[in-house]
Amino acid sequence: MAEEQSTPVKSKRTIWIGLIVVVLCIVTAVSLYFAFFMKGSGELSPKDMKSVTLPSMTVNLADINGNRYLRATITLEYSSDKLEEELKLSMYKVKDGVLKVLRNSRASTFEDPQQTDALKQALLDEVNSRLHSGKITALYFEELLVQ
Repeated sequence: MAEEQSTPVKSKRTIWIGLIVVVLCIVTAVSLYFAFFMKGSGELSPKDMKSVTLPSMTVNLADINGNRYLRATITLEYSSDKLEEELKLSMYKVKDGVLKVLRNSRASTFEDPQQTDALKQALLDEVNSRLHSGKITALYFEELLVQ
């Protein structure tokens, strides 16, 4: 009879120990996630960020009737000193990429904020594909006029 009573106590103890181990594993995993992914890739302070504003660009939009225009002034944000030098030397490549994406846009793109965000991402992807020393981290429209 003594063996029958000790078995449930041991199994309860084993369950509690198992639960404590699982909770500790979860806490450790969450802590590591925040340590490596949130803090390691967290945003830089504003003083570490650099920006360059592209000259205002006017392009024909890809609408069917062909008489819609877009004028945009775009600012690119980055943090790499090497990228700053590359941008000075190859700004023409960046402008060409921006023009390529904007010319393929339609006026309706600018009516929906989600489509405008998708356009920003397309611009970032195109510009970053032309750079080798770093990546543009953000893109801002300072002027956006569709006629």
